[in-house]
Amino acid sequence: MRQHEGTLKRILVFFGGSDPHGLVEQTLNVLLEEEFKAIRVDIVVGATDPNNKCLSSQISKSNRVHLYGYQPHLATLMSHSDLIIGAGGTTSWERLCLGIPSIVVCTGDNQRTICERLQHLQLIEYLGQAEDFSAQLLRDQLRYMVEHPQRLQEMSRQGMRHVDGLGCQRVINVLLN
Repeated sequence: MRQHEGTLKRILVFFGGSDPHGLVEQTLNVLLEEEFKAIRVDIVVGATDPNNKCLSSQISKSNRVHLYGYQPHLATLMSHSDLIIGAGGTTSWERLCLGIPSIVVCTGDNQRTICERLQHLQLIEYLGQAEDFSAQLLRDQLRYMVEHPQRLQEMSRQGMRHVDGLGCQRVINVLLN
């Protein structure tokens, strides 16, 4: 766990094992734009992602974007990231615990309530449902975060405050008592 410095130098993109909505490609298109050229990008895709070939072609044109296939865990990539763009699944708790700010898209109905609640608490920036994803909305959010480093710092601080990683121990204590 670390407190965020407020600068946006490295972004991790991870939307889970598959990407039926093409969110990785749409996100990459935004991140490849000239205004974000100072940001290194790590992308993790699942082995079954139908867009892998297209992504590889796009990425080959940039030396600041790195594509990774299946990873047994994301801890190392996450710990080097200043921001994560991804789905609102279980990695939400890992991002919060590690103090890594995130921009989140809901990719399944089971994520909606959690995403909305985390946005209400200002722990994430929530872009809505995958079907409604907009490159312009992502672009605007990234611009805001670049221009407002204090938002990144606050998200980091509040994430670690709300999710301290000790939940398992709390459950054990309740069961033993």
